[in-house]
Amino acid sequence: AKDDGLDFRELLKHRDKQKKKIEEEEREQINLKPPQIRMDQPEETGGGDDNGSGSRRSSIMDDRRPSLRRVDQENLLKVRRDSKTRRPSLAEVVPDWPTLHKVKRPEKEKEAFVEPLQDIKCKEEDGEITFNCTFCKPSTRIRWLKNKVEIFHGLKYHFDSSGAKQKLTIYKLHPDDSGKYFCRVNDIETSAWLEVKPAIPLYDFYKELPARMEVFRTKPTILEYHVNDPNAPVKWYKNGVLIDTEKDKRMKYHQDMTRCIFRIFKTTKADEGEYTCQIDDERGIKTTGSVYVEEPQWRFETKLPATLEGDENDKIELECSVQDEDAECDWFFEG
Repeated sequence: AKDDGLDFRELLKHRDKQKKKIEEEEREQINLKPPQIRMDQPEETGGGDDNGSGSRRSSIMDDRRPSLRRVDQENLLKVRRDSKTRRPSLAEVVPDWPTLHKVKRPEKEKEAFVEPLQDIKCKEEDGEITFNCTFCKPSTRIRWLKNKVEIFHGLKYHFDSSGAKQKLTIYKLHPDDSGKYFCRVNDIETSAWLEVKPAIPLYDFYKELPARMEVFRTKPTILEYHVNDPNAPVKWYKNGVLIDTEKDKRMKYHQDMTRCIFRIFKTTKADEGEYTCQIDDERGIKTTGSVYVEEPQWRFETKLPATLEGDENDKIELECSVQDEDAECDWFFEG
């Protein structure tokens, strides 16, 4: 019985060696680290009964059990892919097997203005203008801005939306309406410039010259009228001839806002005539007044004494006073 037990162990060892050899060849192919065999339990050689044989067999199986090790999954999968024994897929076996394709989703349409705003130049007399633009699709999120400041629907601005078409109408045009206007839809905007030229002002007189004016000689003459605009350009004429205030220093023109004054210092008889003030524009509106120069009526306030006595070689002063400092006085001796 002892010899039979030894022959059986030799058979197990031989089979174990063959198995280890096969495993080493496989490990060399897949470059894996060889397992470490547990050798901490001694081999039992004694005993010939059945219980002893069973314990020795379990000991040998424990010695052949490998310890836990880390497997290189990447190289292992590579070997399996390259292996000729790989199991074919259904796509390779079944003809006309449907293949998976990447889903092509329709790209989102890029939003933009089909018809942008256009620059506008106009005159103040036009009264109103309209900006037009067209978005790629109808939208309710529409905002209008002037110089980056939002404007709102009202008496001055009127918004109109018809599908994708947008309109902005500006009423009562004024030069202050000039600027850059924006139409913004969903954070997408278009812009254009508006230039409003000021209207040609219509100058006129709202207080004309007096039709007749009488002045005294040597006294200043003042001709006064009022216009509706401080910037009204005017020209002065005397008897149809343009007056040049640079040549005649006695004449001076002065304007205080809408009040206009034409002044003649120390009026003479030659200043008598018809004076005309004309607005220098296309319409040429004018106002006319006549100036008549009269001789002043001077009077004495204090007269000379009737008699005056004095000694020979004494100094005598004769004194009198008149109402007007500009009065012209002449002295006579014995007539």
